[in-house]
Amino acid sequence: MRKRGGGWIVNIGSSTGLSPIRPFRDYNKTSGDVIYASAKAALHRFTQGLAAEVVDDNIAVNVVGPSTAIMTPGAAALLPEGYDTEPVEYLVETVLAMCTLPAEERTGHVAFSLHFPWHEKLEVKSLDGRETLPPLEPPSWANPNIAPSGL
Repeated sequence: MRKRGGGWIVNIGSSTGLSPIRPFRDYNKTSGDVIYASAKAALHRFTQGLAAEVVDDNIAVNVVGPSTAIMTPGAAALLPEGYDTEPVEYLVETVLAMCTLPAEERTGHVAFSLHFPWHEKLEVKSLDGRETLPPLEPPSWANPNIAPSGL
């Protein structure tokens, strides 16, 4: 990237890397995800530190995580029946947004996939790019430690 004069790195984070909601929810008491959450918190901090180190090389480094949960085969085993997951397209659009501006304008961010497009009024496309999905407001039950801007 240095030889090419710039580029973008986007890591995949998680709202579990944010401070737990207080008072502690039953999920925090029983999920056993403290190691996973700690790794994601470290990834958030690593991203911000690396962003500072490579910004002068026009390399942007950001992290994007789901605002709630995205259904994957691994997540299916952990999510309760009927859990309202978010469409992956919002995560994809947020990742794309992190790869459109020069590093001096957008680097070192921890962004979340429903909050950021909602705040920025981004047009979210289907994975094949043929359809525009409706704006999707972050649900009230998303982690309250996510800033309304998604950053």
